[in-house]
Amino acid sequence: MRTVYVDEGNVFHPLTKIAVTLLLGFTPFYSMNSLLSWLIVALLALAFCLEKEFYKALKALIVFALLSFLQSNYLGTDVGPLTFLISFAVILKVLYLPLLAAEWLISTTDVGSLLAAFAQIKVPQAVSIPLAVMFRFFPAFKEEVHEIRQAMKVRGISLKQPLQYLESLAVPLLISASRLADDLAEAAETKGIMNPVKKTHYREMSFKFRDVLYIVIILTVMLGGMLCLN
Repeated sequence: MRTVYVDEGNVFHPLTKIAVTLLLGFTPFYSMNSLLSWLIVALLALAFCLEKEFYKALKALIVFALLSFLQSNYLGTDVGPLTFLISFAVILKVLYLPLLAAEWLISTTDVGSLLAAFAQIKVPQAVSIPLAVMFRFFPAFKEEVHEIRQAMKVRGISLKQPLQYLESLAVPLLISASRLADDLAEAAETKGIMNPVKKTHYREMSFKFRDVLYIVIILTVMLGGMLCLN
């Protein structure tokens, strides 16, 4: 069957985003220079800007600046009840680069582009389809969380009653997650996902120079961070 080539609105190839996320997944295993960490965060913020996600780019810089401030000024000091918060912030800073890359991957990649990219490298449908469903699940699940919180706000349920807040949030979320998974499965069945014939892709991605350049820059910065340890 025919594949229609359309790539408008996709600045980076989905496989580029996956590669960057996997590469940055190794950063928590060694201590990277602070300047190089900032460089990677800036590169990811630039990627968000190119994808027209300006709010997320700004948020990435502000959050990393806050985590860096807490680590440099309060790590190892006794700040009473806030000690646990400081420890959590330090752990979050260690994991921040792969988490930020994963957010870039999930928030800027649509399911059609992801499936087309997987088809390019001959990924079996047993792998690509569950991953595509997962990508569609997270944005829908986020909307469910927002709606549940809005309903709780209308009913006057806040963090002032932590146990009631947790119960009111967790129970509807579990039910919504189960229902959402069923809805996604039914939608996939309706679209003939189990049909063994070759699928038609309306969108096919192609690697461009910027994809290769971006991966090379990220990899170079990571290698520089490793060499700084020696």
